[in-house]
Amino acid sequence: MARSRESFEVQLFKDDHWVVHELKDSEKPARDMAAKLIANKKVRGVRVVRNWERSDGSLTESVLFEKLKEAEQEDARIVAIDEAPVCQQPNDYYALSSRMTVNRLLRRYFDQAILTPTELMHNYRQIKKVQELDSLYPSAIDRVATLQTSDGAGDSRQRRDELFRTFDQMASRAREAERRRLPELGGDFGEVVAKLERCGSPDDQDYLSLVVLSADLVNNRSWLAKLERVAGLMNDALPSHPLGLLDGAAADLIATPAITEDMLGLQPNLATTLIRLIDLAEGCYSNDNVDPDAAMPKINRLIGEGRLVCCREALVDRIRRALRSAQPLNKNEPAHEKECFKQVAQRLCTPTGLFGGPSTAEALTLRFGRGLEEGGRGGRNKAIQGCIAALPEARFRFVYLLDLAGSEMGAECLDDIIGHLNYLVGHRDINRISPRGRPPRERMLHLTAMHRAALESQLPEAEKARIADLIDEALCQYLLREGIIEKLDDKGSPLRVRANHLVNFCAAGVLPERGRSSKLARERVLVHLRAPNFDATYTEGIATDEGRQKALRAFHQMLIKGGFAG
Repeated sequence: MARSRESFEVQLFKDDHWVVHELKDSEKPARDMAAKLIANKKVRGVRVVRNWERSDGSLTESVLFEKLKEAEQEDARIVAIDEAPVCQQPNDYYALSSRMTVNRLLRRYFDQAILTPTELMHNYRQIKKVQELDSLYPSAIDRVATLQTSDGAGDSRQRRDELFRTFDQMASRAREAERRRLPELGGDFGEVVAKLERCGSPDDQDYLSLVVLSADLVNNRSWLAKLERVAGLMNDALPSHPLGLLDGAAADLIATPAITEDMLGLQPNLATTLIRLIDLAEGCYSNDNVDPDAAMPKINRLIGEGRLVCCREALVDRIRRALRSAQPLNKNEPAHEKECFKQVAQRLCTPTGLFGGPSTAEALTLRFGRGLEEGGRGGRNKAIQGCIAALPEARFRFVYLLDLAGSEMGAECLDDIIGHLNYLVGHRDINRISPRGRPPRERMLHLTAMHRAALESQLPEAEKARIADLIDEALCQYLLREGIIEKLDDKGSPLRVRANHLVNFCAAGVLPERGRSSKLARERVLVHLRAPNFDATYTEGIATDEGRQKALRAFHQMLIKGGFAG
């Protein structure tokens, strides 16, 4: 008798996630057990999941039944937060930065209610529930008002009154939307947005579109179900504007810690989770055990294509906050904490620089410093040294230091940062900056990227120029020592080949646009251009006038690309 390719899981909702309670061979016994379990007062939720084994051995899952009881909210409390952006305009309260703050502040409530900030702000019934929670609602408003006036900018009581009024206005807007005859959401969110085009201003259209979406999402009683619903609406033909609205809703979900296991699977420690989240934020996350049509592969692909900006921003924020937290990177094996730190630090290194920029550089430094006994400036400098040692190459250490200089911490330790930068590039030797054995083009590109990063950094102007000059000098020495320009301008080759090589080299971006190194290459080109009878010598060997004119036109285009026009 052939083995069945399907099985049925009966799952229970525990705390903030689903766990397998029992496995059944057929659907009816699974549903019968689910019905008995949900009658138990101690059971919060139950669902039946059908597993189907494909021919390649992979599994696909589908939820056949799900029931989640309303959570008791009396014990819900705010979560202590230490920052809250000030919203100046009404629409600011609906923006991603505001929603991320609300997501952290009401984390316990949202975990109990299985709710996101987008759903709360666009659903009158959910707003009313929060307003009726006497312990939660005023505490949340008071905390935000206190944070927003902590620097002396305004009176906290006045700000609290403003927030209460604003939230009342948001409730009135949601109640008014609930009374309207809005379209129902089927499988095409773009169609809903299009139907609402005549409903007032663009802000009103967006708001009502999210009212429709939220009314649909509140019926999904698990984080994964919500994410799958939103991702399912993200088809490739969807225009950018409705996709942007879905992007915001998905960002709320991705910012929810409880969904991490559903997104990534069970991870051994925080370090591995952070590395996977970075992969996802860069659109390069892969998992062979996940159905390619599931939510995460689609979101990963769209992030990689640059189409889910809010999702990426939410991921960067999660990663930064986790780095800053006191939670161990390897809770179960404390002896491996340093190794885990090194793994995370090295994963933060990307071809374009340090992932997340200044905020990540600061978070990484704070985490290393938390493990030191020494405090103050000495401890901070040792933390910087520890981060430098954890990074694999000088170019990444360089960008880390530049990013750190652009953070709040950087302003306090700028002299130490400049000292470390001097040590990295002050010798003006490419072998100390870019590893030996790499192709010359790659090594020059590395230094040119560092030169550009220095000029774009938040260092004082004089330091920018000085550090950039040190890198440019290292490039000059490398060009001269290796005879790179001479090799391109090989006297044994025809002038046309030599000139083409030199101009293409100048146009390739392997050297800074301005500086002594690029001047060396450009001057060699100009020597040829200024030579007598250049056109005739350049086209020597081409038999026809038409061929000669074609070659000169192509060379002229190369000159323009290389910046020699005019």
